[in-house]
Amino acid sequence: MQHILKTTDHSIMIEVLWIAFPQFETQELHKISKGLGYHSYNNAGTYANKGHAKIWTQYLLNLKPMDWDRLFKNYNAALELPSILFYRDLIKHNPQLKVIIYDIDYKLAYKRYKRIKRLMNSLKWIKIFKHPREYVSLGEKTLHFLFKGDDSYENAVKEYQLLIEDVKNVIPPNQLLIFKPNDGWEPICNFLEKDIPTQAFPIQYNKEKDKVIIKNIIFSSLIRKDALFIIFYISVICGLLAYLLFFYS
Repeated sequence: MQHILKTTDHSIMIEVLWIAFPQFETQELHKISKGLGYHSYNNAGTYANKGHAKIWTQYLLNLKPMDWDRLFKNYNAALELPSILFYRDLIKHNPQLKVIIYDIDYKLAYKRYKRIKRLMNSLKWIKIFKHPREYVSLGEKTLHFLFKGDDSYENAVKEYQLLIEDVKNVIPPNQLLIFKPNDGWEPICNFLEKDIPTQAFPIQYNKEKDKVIIKNIIFSSLIRKDALFIIFYISVICGLLAYLLFFYS
């Protein structure tokens, strides 16, 4: 799949790309990145930024070129899907790009991934609203691209390993770090040439807290962007109920 790379002359670009098997725990990478002074674009950023889900989908399907500077305006780090699929584009855009691979046991990573799938399945009903529909559909497409349509354990691990091997071939060795959760601040800070923060290293993941945060982001945006549609939808349902009660009572 050949993608068209469009660039403009902006001073802000993605300096660091974090690559990890899809899981809620990548929120810890977001906290680590923030602790080092980076403003990171993650999956939530795809939803929070108006129009981004559509932009990503059009690029993923090779329908329109990508203006990376415009997409990542005010961001200097990226993680999670869909960003991790486009490491080749990002290294072309910034030859000094540094990549950090989050290395954990695949069985554990896949178990965590299945939690994402369960959440996505529980939120399918929100597709009746345009903005959430674009976001959820993008999530489904990126997972399909990552795992080539088969997210069984054996194939998901195989496809992710192929991606990691290609990353290692594309990214210069001095711009690549393999990172394990228990490594702490030091290897990351040395790699990124940053001072070690005084705060504790954020490795304790609270899955219930992050589930609440994710749902709040979706529902608060849903109320803001689709309030009129929600009112109309509820009105139609109430009208149908009133009709049925009147004619069949």
